[in-house]
Amino acid sequence: MRVVDCMCFAGGLTWSFTDTGFELVAKRENYGGFGVPIVEANRHLLGNNWETEVCAPGNWTPVQADVVIGNPPCSGFSCLNSSSTRGIDSPVNQCMVDFVGYAARCLPTIVVMESVQQAYSGGRELMVRLRDKIEELTGFKYGITHALHSVAALGGSQLRRRYFLVLSRVPFGVDEREVTYCKSGLSFITDLMDHELAWDTFPDGHMIAGTSRAKRINKLLQVEPWAQGEQIGYPLDRVFDRGGIDAVEALGFQIGTVISSIVDSELGSPYATRRVRPDRLWPTITGASISNQVHPILDRTITYREAARLMGFPDDWTVKPCNGHRDGHKWFGKGVTTFAGRWIAKMAMAALKGNPFPVQGEEIGERERLVNVSNLFVKPPSAGGSDDDAGE
Repeated sequence: MRVVDCMCFAGGLTWSFTDTGFELVAKRENYGGFGVPIVEANRHLLGNNWETEVCAPGNWTPVQADVVIGNPPCSGFSCLNSSSTRGIDSPVNQCMVDFVGYAARCLPTIVVMESVQQAYSGGRELMVRLRDKIEELTGFKYGITHALHSVAALGGSQLRRRYFLVLSRVPFGVDEREVTYCKSGLSFITDLMDHELAWDTFPDGHMIAGTSRAKRINKLLQVEPWAQGEQIGYPLDRVFDRGGIDAVEALGFQIGTVISSIVDSELGSPYATRRVRPDRLWPTITGASISNQVHPILDRTITYREAARLMGFPDDWTVKPCNGHRDGHKWFGKGVTTFAGRWIAKMAMAALKGNPFPVQGEEIGERERLVNVSNLFVKPPSAGGSDDDAGE
């Protein structure tokens, strides 16, 4: 079975499909080629029968495939963005239109697009329009499956509520199962605590980010203890109380940042920098997480390898291209976890072989069904974690 990666960025969804038995035959990215270096560096896992094209969508070369997959930018619906820039008519949603337009040229049996759940709850009308577009361009009829899920229900530790739009010319069913015990985030990375921080040892990429934000946080961690679960506003406030503005600025923080951090902490913002609790689900990995999530036990921000583990990548997935790349610290958080990726890939494979999983969901429109497995999980003892729908 052949699969095309169109705007899958840093490879989570792509590796999930190849690991499930699909053959990658093309990778297509818009200007900038976000995530391309790390995917190119992992041909030992993805195979070599494919080429990357980084150019305007209208210039992407079509390649016949059974499945076209992608996770174009979700910022038109992400709650991390201002409400004034969100919604069906957000200009960034052109990426979704471009994705489906290119998919149509590849004549696939199945199209899979990942996004935040708000793309369904607030953008269902657009999702139907995308189905109508591919039907118009191909002349084939496609059914819609809206697959709402959370990574915690699929074997991972992040709650990470997300959404797959599946357009399929064949019957498509979902594997609806319950994970009876969801491990804490720390359990995924405990063994890495004994590894030295280095780019070139095994597993590679066990190194903290060199961003200015990460440097400030790691400096603060050396001078002021943080309690587990504590957000950055509280240690900053303690430093300010002891030494005033000069003490804060000596760590690289501006007073305005201190004030906003204290406010975010007091409000319990799920996106504020915090030390993660060791017995809980891991907060959602976003594009900023490499620079602002603090290890539950060690006095440092998380490493690239730890982020890769939490996203489900195997240790032989090299992360070395992140080193020194201006966007490398964003690649993991703006992608798809392999826990969710392999779940949807397995269902696509079954559908293509004519043996779809039995759960086809609730019929909510013409050739349109909804399946929701977001809440099918049991948290570890005393578990919490941020119950958010964080986007990119």
